[in-house]
Amino acid sequence: MDINDFLELPEDQQWEELWENGVWLENFKSIDCSFQLYSLYSFYVDVEIIGSRLIMFPFKGGDRLDKYNLGREV
Repeated sequence: MDINDFLELPEDQQWEELWENGVWLENFKSIDCSFQLYSLYSFYVDVEIIGSRLIMFPFKGGDRLDKYNLGREV
């Protein structure tokens, strides 16, 4: 499945795909929310957590990865 196929799924099926097939990579916490990065097939999914609300951002790469270390030395 590529990102376009994923985006064509209904939202509940997108979440099901993420929870069943996604691979958790890293967390990031900011002042008022946190993020979890997953790898899913050939793309990433950034999950923003604000209180009990989850928001999904599927993407291929770029600036959205900048907040994560992903193997970089600190």
